[in-house]
Amino acid sequence: MVLSYLAEKLPHSLSFKPGPLHRLDKPSSGIVIFSTGLEGARLFSSLMRERKARKTYLAIIEGEIKKEEIWEDLLERDSGKKKTFVSASQDGKTAITKIKPLAQKRGYSLIIAEIATGRTHQIRAQAASHGHPLAQDRKYGGHNLDGIGNDGFFLHAWKIEFLDNKITAPIPKEFKEKIKALFSNVDPDCLSD
Repeated sequence: MVLSYLAEKLPHSLSFKPGPLHRLDKPSSGIVIFSTGLEGARLFSSLMRERKARKTYLAIIEGEIKKEEIWEDLLERDSGKKKTFVSASQDGKTAITKIKPLAQKRGYSLIIAEIATGRTHQIRAQAASHGHPLAQDRKYGGHNLDGIGNDGFFLHAWKIEFLDNKITAPIPKEFKEKIKALFSNVDPDCLSD
């Protein structure tokens, strides 16, 4: 949908085709950044590589996290299985995720996850490795939420900050309903960092 919108607005170019500058896993929601030119694409990519862009997610994970944590791991990707693992060797790529708990109840936590690196399935793989898989993320060991449905895991690309820009994606209605059902003391309309 975004590509067809951009195709109508931009002049044709042989050297650049507009496209997403990062991806989200299928059941995830939230922000995806697109560039309308090569210079913007290169700038955003360099900001990500130099860790000058902050990406913040909301997630529901298993287990109750009571204090902030920083997860720093080496990750390896198994392309055949389409899965990322915390590496037992030094061959992996560094992944850094800062976890801030917002609420805990019935063995689950609502968290803010800020990633300093952008590895495929980073939050999912690290959460599982640290004993807190995303609720309902069966690929990484998550279980169904009792009475909350089983329509995919809960991960929302909430904010991206770079240079003087801050972009925030509204929390989808379905995710808000899950937050209200599980964490009755949290109003998702009032969430802020």
